[in-house]
Amino acid sequence: MHTASIVISHRHAPILCAAVGQEKVPRADVDVSCSDDVLRLTVSADNAAHLRAACNSFLEWIWLAERIGEMVETTGAG
Repeated sequence: MHTASIVISHRHAPILCAAVGQEKVPRADVDVSCSDDVLRLTVSADNAAHLRAACNSFLEWIWLAERIGEMVETTGAG
């Protein structure tokens, strides 16, 4: 079993956690949690290829949610 733990410190960590916390990926187990300004992502998979794919997917979704939040703040929408 291969496991990766990713910790992201961000002022909107709870929002990012809610944005990606319900996402699922095939062939990997993912746990997303948040405490204050820290988002924790733990990914486990049977092999390195599945681990890499799941990590890439979640990091991309987190990045996208962060960019959307910045755009909303910048435009004053919401």
